[in-house]
Amino acid sequence: MQKLSILSFFLLIHFSLWAQDEEVSVKSTIESVTVYKNNARILRKAKANIAAGSSELVLEKLSQKILINSIQVKLSNSNVALVSAVPRINYLKQTEASERFKAVNDSLVLIAREIQYLVLDENVLQVTKKTLLENNPLGSGSKAGFTVAEVKEVMNFKRKELSALEKELLELAYKKKALQERERFLQQQQVLLYGARSKPSGEVVLKLQSAAKVATDIEITYVVTGAGWRPLYDLKSEGVGKPLELVYKAHVFQETGFDWDQVKLQLSSSDPSLSNDRPILNPLKLNLLAANYVTRKKKGNTYIQYQGSGNVVLESQVKKQEGFVRNSPQRNISSLSGTLSGVNYIDQGESINSNGSRSSSNDTYIDGVRVIGNFGSPEITEITDDFTDLLASENQDANFDLDLLQDIPSDGEQHIVEIKRHELKVNYEYHIVPKLDKGAFLLAKITNYGQYNLLSGTANIFFEGVYLGQSYLDSKVTTDTLLLSLGRDEKISVRREKLKSVRKEQGSSVKETLGFEISVRNNKNEEIDITILDQVPVSKNKELEIKLLESSSAIFYEPYGSLRWRRKVKPNETLKVQFEYEVKYPKDRGVTKAN
Repeated sequence: MQKLSILSFFLLIHFSLWAQDEEVSVKSTIESVTVYKNNARILRKAKANIAAGSSELVLEKLSQKILINSIQVKLSNSNVALVSAVPRINYLKQTEASERFKAVNDSLVLIAREIQYLVLDENVLQVTKKTLLENNPLGSGSKAGFTVAEVKEVMNFKRKELSALEKELLELAYKKKALQERERFLQQQQVLLYGARSKPSGEVVLKLQSAAKVATDIEITYVVTGAGWRPLYDLKSEGVGKPLELVYKAHVFQETGFDWDQVKLQLSSSDPSLSNDRPILNPLKLNLLAANYVTRKKKGNTYIQYQGSGNVVLESQVKKQEGFVRNSPQRNISSLSGTLSGVNYIDQGESINSNGSRSSSNDTYIDGVRVIGNFGSPEITEITDDFTDLLASENQDANFDLDLLQDIPSDGEQHIVEIKRHELKVNYEYHIVPKLDKGAFLLAKITNYGQYNLLSGTANIFFEGVYLGQSYLDSKVTTDTLLLSLGRDEKISVRREKLKSVRKEQGSSVKETLGFEISVRNNKNEEIDITILDQVPVSKNKELEIKLLESSSAIFYEPYGSLRWRRKVKPNETLKVQFEYEVKYPKDRGVTKAN
C-alpha cells in the first residue's frame, strides 16, 4: 500500500510537469493604443503555431493592470477554437519598468565602483607627486660637485615627470566628473522608477483546440488602468483682426509597466467602462409647477428604476459637480491573487433603492441637480423656466488619430503630443468691468466651435509674439459661441468716477441719487470694439424702490440690474458713458447688501 502511494505521488509530479510543459510562451507586440481620460485600450498582435488537439499559449509580459472583463481575443485561423482566455500574474517575470529599475541599480553599482577606482588612482598619483617634490637628488645645501649640465638634466626630469602626473590627475578629474554626472542622472531615474522596483508582469493563458497543426495570427485587446490624457492648447494671435491659431495638444501619461514604443496612438474622450446594454428611453414628462425627473445615465451594470418624483432642472443653468452613481470599482488582474478561474466577470454594481436614491447620506448630483436625502423629497439648488435644452443631446465623444507613431514610456510623467492645428476666424472684442477691475480684457469670440471637437482644458496664450500666461478653455457652454480670454491690454486706459451722491428726505422716505462716469481711452493704432459692463442695485424688498434715471443708451436688464454698452472706439479717442440711479426707502429703515 505504501509503495502504491509513493508511485501515485511520482506519477502526479510527472503529469504536473508534463502539463506545465504544454504551455508555450508567445511574445506579442503593441500595435496601437487608444488612450481614454483614465485608462487605455491596448491592441497586441502575435503569431503562433498551434499543435493538433488541446494546447495552451501564454501571452507573456503584459501589464498587471489589465481589467479582467475587458479582454478580447481574435484568431485569424477559423480552424482554431478558443476555449478560454485566463489572465494571471507571473511573479517570476517583471515588467519593463521593473527591469529598468534593476538596470539603473546595476549601473549605479558599476559607476560607484569606477569612481572608487579613479579615487585610488588619484591617491597614488598624489603620493607619487609628493615623493617627487620632496626627493631632491641635488641635496638641500650647496650644489658644489654638480655640473651645470647635471643640474639642468635633473630639473628637466622633474619637470617632465610632474607635467605627466598633472595631466594624469586632470584626466582622472574629467572622468570622475563625467561619472558623477551620470550617477546623479541615474539616481533621478531611480527615484522615478522606485514604485516599479518589484512589479510582476501579467500574462494571459489561451486554451485552444485544433484538429490539425496550423499557424494563426492572434489579436488581443484589453483595457488597462494607470494611463490617461488631458487636453492642452496653444492659442496664438499676431494681433487684433488677424486669425487665431489654435494648436491642439495633449498631456499623455502611462505607468502600465511597459513602454509604448513607436505605436499608433488614438486619444478618446469616451469611457470604455460604460455599459454595453441598450439604454431605455423613458417618457419625458413636464409640468408647470412640479415636473417629473431629469433623465439619468446608466453606468456600468447598475440598474435603476425611477419612481418619477423630483423637479426638472436645466443642466446648463446649474453649477455641476462631476460625478454619478457609480457601480463597484472594476477589478484588474493584480487584485485576483490567484482566485480567477476564467475571463468572465459579472459586476453586480452598487445598491440602488427602488425610488432611485442611493443608500448614502452624501449629497448626490445627477445631471446638474443636487439632491439631499432620497429623491422623493429633493432640494434643488437652482431652477429655470426655460426648458428647451431638456431635449438637447450631450456633446458627442471626440476621437483623435495621431498621424505619427509615438513613444510613451511607462514612467508616469506627462508627455506632450500634438493632435492638430486650426486657423480660426474670430471676432475680437474688449470687455471692461471697471467697478471690479480697471483692466481691458481682450476676448476672442469663436462661432460654430463644435466642429473642432474642443474639450475643456488649459490654454497657453500668446499675443503679438508675447506669452501672456494661461487661461482655461471651457467647452461646456450651451451657446454656439466660445469666448477665449487673451488677457489684458495695457494700451487701453479705463477710469470710473463717482459724479453724484445726493441724499434727500421727503416725508417718511429717503431718496439717494448716485451717478457714475466711465471713461475708456484707446491708445492703440486701430479701432477697437468694446463692451462695458456695470450695474445698479436690485431691490429685494417692496419697500425699497430703485429707479434708473440715466444710462447713456445702455442695454439694461432689470432683473439683474446689469448695464451693457457696446461701442467702437477710434484710435486715440476717449469714450465716456454715464449712468445715474435713485434709491428710495423708508426713513426708519436702513439699507444693507442682500445675498
